[in-house]
Amino acid sequence: MIKKIIELLRENKRFLITAHMNLEGDALGSELATYLLLRKMNKQATIYNHDSTPQAYSFLPHVKVIKNELDSSCAFDVALVLDCSDSFRTGKVKDYLSRAKIIVNIDHHISNTFFGDINWVDPKASSASEMIYRLCRELKVMNRKIALCIYTGIFTDTGSFTYSNVSSRVHRITAELFRYKILPDKIYDSLHSFCQLNDIKFIGKILSSIK
Repeated sequence: MIKKIIELLRENKRFLITAHMNLEGDALGSELATYLLLRKMNKQATIYNHDSTPQAYSFLPHVKVIKNELDSSCAFDVALVLDCSDSFRTGKVKDYLSRAKIIVNIDHHISNTFFGDINWVDPKASSASEMIYRLCRELKVMNRKIALCIYTGIFTDTGSFTYSNVSSRVHRITAELFRYKILPDKIYDSLHSFCQLNDIKFIGKILSSIK
């Protein structure tokens, strides 16, 4: 399946990249890593999401290229749907998927509905970001920015490497990503020290009611 996707990436020019609603690290990490991969291949790539990007992920490279609105005339050769078990979970982006000639579904959820024209679904993968790492490895494309995005996706979807989906393969991939001088402590701090005002207010209400 990965060879078929690589063939599509090489043969086409215009790509739409999207993920599920309620964005988190794996959705954003895999999207941005794919965007950077396609740019390295001299392709046109657009990331379009239903939801705005959470502030906690503002440290990710090129995060500002992500769009929440598109011109109605936009058309694409290939739509890459990442970390999404069902096309309905893309929200308003679903209307644009049908404008692409081919929909590629790349996901690791066992509940995936195989909605794409091409479906690469691997429930044994820790994350969609791990799958994008494998794609980058096959294409021999990697740099610090891509490594940072992929690491963030794996980090968040493994619960900071504490969930049962952590395997020896995950640690081997992480070791490879460390070659690009990413800073795991900075990523941890960015994700775990960030607190929304509403979260602080909620915690305050809980604390004030403790007896």
